[in-house]
Amino acid sequence: MKKSDFVILTILLFTVSILTLVICNIKWGIITLGPNEETKVRVNGHSESLDSIIHVEVIPVTTDGKIKLSRGDDWFEPEKGIGYNIKDSQIETYHYNEKTQSWDVTILENPHNGIGVDREGIIMDPPQKTLFSFASKKGFEIKIKNLSNQTVKVKVKVTYD
Repeated sequence: MKKSDFVILTILLFTVSILTLVICNIKWGIITLGPNEETKVRVNGHSESLDSIIHVEVIPVTTDGKIKLSRGDDWFEPEKGIGYNIKDSQIETYHYNEKTQSWDVTILENPHNGIGVDREGIIMDPPQKTLFSFASKKGFEIKIKNLSNQTVKVKVKVTYD
């Protein structure tokens, strides 16, 4: 084998390797669920601090379908100031009342803007880009279940404060 053939072969193998890594990286993180399938996403704990905040962003890859997210009693959407009370199946907003120095709770319609809640979790119909925040120093799991009769694809992105 000539030196030039070896260089060309090396460049070709390197290019194929890089393309494979890029394609795998694009597909990694996508959760694909068939009808009535479910999976669990492990969210690692963050810190010893009591005020550790874990952000979980749900990003739809497909635009149709219906999913349920299950984890604990309370979910909070900080960008909209909305709380999802699983225990009471309520969607709530919180406003601080300076006069009474307490929090006023307003109960919203359920579902609200395509996101509903029942005693098991959050229901998105259709899945939509949403950021939830949790105050937790411990790890936990979020169960994602496809409630529709079609394939649903979502990404879940976890960040920490």
